[in-house]
Amino acid sequence: MSKQVWLVLGVLVLSAGIIMSCRQRERRSGSDTCDKIPALNDCSKNTVFINKPVPFCWQQAPQIRTGNVQILVDASGSMNGLKHTITPLVNWLQHGIKRIDGPTMSMQNFRLCLFNKQIGISRCITQFGQPMSQYFASADTNLHEAILSANDYELTLILTDGVAAMGATGRGSCTMGVDPACIAQSLQNALHPLGTAKEVADRGLWIIPILAIYDGLFFTETIAPANFNTAQTIQNVYTDFGLSQEDVIVHSPQNDSHGQLKFVYNGPRIMLLIVIARWSDMGRAAVQALWEQTALDGIQQVSQKKGFRSGIAVLSPIIEIYPGFLNPVQWEKLEEPQGPKEICGTMDVFFNPDPNKSSIRLDCTDTSGQEIRHLTGVSQSARQTGGCIQILNVPAFNFKLEPVAGDDSDLKSLLKVYECENAPEIGFLYNDLRLHLTCDMKDQTRLRTCETNPISLQWRAYANYQEAFNCLDSSDCSNIGPRWVRDLSTINPAMEPQRIFALSETIKEFYRIIQQDQRGKNLSNLEICHGKK
Repeated sequence: MSKQVWLVLGVLVLSAGIIMSCRQRERRSGSDTCDKIPALNDCSKNTVFINKPVPFCWQQAPQIRTGNVQILVDASGSMNGLKHTITPLVNWLQHGIKRIDGPTMSMQNFRLCLFNKQIGISRCITQFGQPMSQYFASADTNLHEAILSANDYELTLILTDGVAAMGATGRGSCTMGVDPACIAQSLQNALHPLGTAKEVADRGLWIIPILAIYDGLFFTETIAPANFNTAQTIQNVYTDFGLSQEDVIVHSPQNDSHGQLKFVYNGPRIMLLIVIARWSDMGRAAVQALWEQTALDGIQQVSQKKGFRSGIAVLSPIIEIYPGFLNPVQWEKLEEPQGPKEICGTMDVFFNPDPNKSSIRLDCTDTSGQEIRHLTGVSQSARQTGGCIQILNVPAFNFKLEPVAGDDSDLKSLLKVYECENAPEIGFLYNDLRLHLTCDMKDQTRLRTCETNPISLQWRAYANYQEAFNCLDSSDCSNIGPRWVRDLSTINPAMEPQRIFALSETIKEFYRIIQQDQRGKNLSNLEICHGKK
């Protein structure tokens, strides 16, 4: 090939390289004015519900907790139709505790007791693994006393069917009867034993719904037998559980000496396991151990009520009432701007996905630059393939990207605003952010170099109990956590004997009491700083 041909080819290649370089430079420089960059919606003040269960995956605790454990079994009269479930359920609870004794906690003392208003909390067994004494059910419940006793134990498991139908569900004290308001106040006192919502202790509260078959006399609210619609009650039960009419028996309605309606009921019934822990991580480890133990003790695992017709089942997901749970986030990728409209001026952006503290470095020129970048990450549970349970949050959350140093005014010189992403049918994604980055080297007083003084940020989640209260208080609120609680609850046990009386009202009142509580969790660390010119 002649020298002339080689010369022509060289010129063509050089020209193509220059053109490509100019195009790349034009894309990175973007618009000369920044008013064309799309405005992001600041989500720092948004309140969101996590409308899907969050996986909790047990990991070896850095420090083994030491403490006392108790199992308390409701022995009030309303439990009489469920007495055949007590022995297998107590065995399951003890086996579940044994799974965490060692890996998660060191159990010092143990007790297994019955409770009702007549006997208090008594008939206790203090030797772990010893069979329970003969079970009987009578008198009214003293569930509030069982809950308050959690102050003396690091882990408390309470097996109950809730409180009796007393009519009013208002804000009464326990001296007026064990109603939803009494139980809500007792829960608050158990979780904040110092009497203040600002206590530092990391306590937790969960409820595990248990399905069983009730067989016996069922006590309800004050209704005359003539006004009781037996057929409608049967219809409500088999619609809720997807059964046939032959699977539900309701007959012989009559009033007791206090005017309350009672009738013979044979059909499905929801019970509750209330779990209260002094440390929330230990409580989650306990509910996970119980979930994993179910099959070994002949207890079914089900994800819905419909179809249950025999035996005992635990209903998933586990419900976290307090404080609320989210997995830590590891930031993995900072995506390029999506076209020239998301770039203004000139700047270079470098991302380091360090597992301990990810960092964003902005290299600025003498002129200012701005870009929209998409920051994505994965939750801690995404890296674990087994040993996880699904936890459903009832609280709402607020998310904030906050400087560790508090009010750091220099942050605005690097990050103008951040926007939270959403996905169809899932809603809010707390590991997905759009960042409006900005860089201007003209003001040297606000320079935050990566070598000397980077800005350290935390991606934090704050539980919002007031919004949880509002959602439970509104029949129009369809967020999955509060809706799940409502689907387990009834205010008309005569019409819905399968459900728990006033569970929704109890949790709602609990949230009203603690609505000013501030519980925050750091999900991820991130540094942002200026690099070289």
